[in-house]
Amino acid sequence: MNRQPYYHAVFRFLVKFRFIAWCLGYLMGRSLKNAQAISQGSSVCLVLKSSRLRGDIGFLEREARRKQSNLIFVQVPDNWLGRFYRWFYWYKDIVSEHTEISLERIEYRKFLHKFLPALRQVLDVRVVLGPQINDVVCIDWGAVLTELDVPYVVFHREGYMGSALEEEHLASFGRSGRRFEGSLLAVQTEVMRRVFIDSRFVTPERIVVSGTLRMDDWLIPQKSINSVDERQERGKLLPEWVTLFSFGPGTGITMAEYWPEGWKEGEYLAETVRSTHVAVVRFALRNPWVPVMIKPKWFYRWKEHLLLILNEAGISLEDVPNLQICEDIDAQAQIKRSRVIVGYGSTTLLEAAIVGKPVIVPEFGEIAAGQKWASSKTYPDVSDCFDLAMSEEHLLSLLELKYKNPEVSEKCMERRRRAFERYVSYLDGSATVRSLRMLENLAHN
Repeated sequence: MNRQPYYHAVFRFLVKFRFIAWCLGYLMGRSLKNAQAISQGSSVCLVLKSSRLRGDIGFLEREARRKQSNLIFVQVPDNWLGRFYRWFYWYKDIVSEHTEISLERIEYRKFLHKFLPALRQVLDVRVVLGPQINDVVCIDWGAVLTELDVPYVVFHREGYMGSALEEEHLASFGRSGRRFEGSLLAVQTEVMRRVFIDSRFVTPERIVVSGTLRMDDWLIPQKSINSVDERQERGKLLPEWVTLFSFGPGTGITMAEYWPEGWKEGEYLAETVRSTHVAVVRFALRNPWVPVMIKPKWFYRWKEHLLLILNEAGISLEDVPNLQICEDIDAQAQIKRSRVIVGYGSTTLLEAAIVGKPVIVPEFGEIAAGQKWASSKTYPDVSDCFDLAMSEEHLLSLLELKYKNPEVSEKCMERRRRAFERYVSYLDGSATVRSLRMLENLAHN
């Protein structure tokens, strides 16, 4: 590991002096205040690492304008937080190495105790919002702010899809001895709340269910589309795509990348991934009049991996003109224009399910019962909301069947609604309203 630059040590020495640390906080506070007009009587919610909040600040600001709330959101630049973290910890990870870094933590928190009061004073900060329980650059800020009696709220925006492996990972935070150091932890669902409480990571009174803010706009228009007839009528107005929300061999396996090293040699969910993607492309070959979309989760090398899978199966994109592989389309917009959805290990499955789309999920390969990664199987207790494919050939036949007959029974829709609320968000689309109310109550107490 590279040695820490000497100027980091110089900075840490200088900010031991209270006046210097206070001046730094004051100047940074003035910089933020000048960058954003803060009217008289406003209550400031300081936001840490807004880039990790998945658009939540935009939803909260829109709701605040709608109800004419005096709560305004001031975002701390990500590079400030990262620079402070590196100056004190260098390249250490305070989550995985939290028992070995007590000296660095003590020194950093002493600095923050001098720095943050000045920042708070300039901006008149009433509440602070941060992302993720394991975002290393925010943990110390949250702990010190709580000690200074400034409410620090964490919006934990990672989903929970019910697998045994995922539950073990979430519980590991508390079981390893870590404890939540903020004022309030907001999670998306009650099942996630129970995991954190049962593992003693947080006490019941300091964790709430906020729902998933980005789902509100998706849910509210669906309130008037409840019957099978209404869903069918709405579907007639849209193009009839088959969409595969692509997934990698590491999907659902905690601490693994989506495309981890070794997948080409058959490790992780290699067979599940290969067979699913090949089946969808074979459907496109058999049905050249049907538009088929494969949507990668993001850009970086994802399409390259997919092309490798197709090449190994003897398929060239030139032979499938009705197939598109597109990363930059909006997932929910694509669900709307689709007739059948295929996928694994993603909330898009329940997003599609809640609007009455047939959803096909692979149940073969490494995630099949008794296989190596069966414990990583996502949504294991709500699998009756989906059509389960037991093999590549079965997936192909289900695509043929569901494309011709896409109806979903009302009984199945009831199960889907319960599953959505269990694993994603409130069905009434109230997550943003609830979250803003929670922040306002903390800011005004």
